[in-house]
Amino acid sequence: IFNSILGEGMASRLFQQVREQHGLCYTIYSYVHAYNDTGVFAVYTATEHKKAAKALKLINAEIARLGTDATEHEINRAVKCAKSSLLMSMESTISRARRLAYNLIDHGRYRSNDEIIEKLQAVSKKDLAHICQKILSSKSSTAKIINKD
Repeated sequence: IFNSILGEGMASRLFQQVREQHGLCYTIYSYVHAYNDTGVFAVYTATEHKKAAKALKLINAEIARLGTDATEHEINRAVKCAKSSLLMSMESTISRARRLAYNLIDHGRYRSNDEIIEKLQAVSKKDLAHICQKILSSKSSTAKIINKD
């Protein structure tokens, strides 16, 4: 839910602030890879090298802001998107098999759609603030500006 609000799609905070409001990039998004014992939360953007520092500052500000001012509307929209994605993935045999495998590996059992949806609907502003705090205070948190000509 945190990732969806922050960086998934054109309605996301990063897209609206960094791209639309400040015109610092053409593309920007965040993504998550979660595993049993570790995970990755990342933000990707492509911008001019001279704009990179300002873009990075805005990205960090949006992460911090999401921890303090997430709205119920944003949370509800993100939950609806996650539910839709989950249910739509059930139409693909490959997606269903992948989900079964991940559930068995990560949880040792199959988790039903109802169980996952219940957890999605339980996400609160307090949960988002907690995730934000973890991201911003992580000792392994790094920002890299890569100059690709």
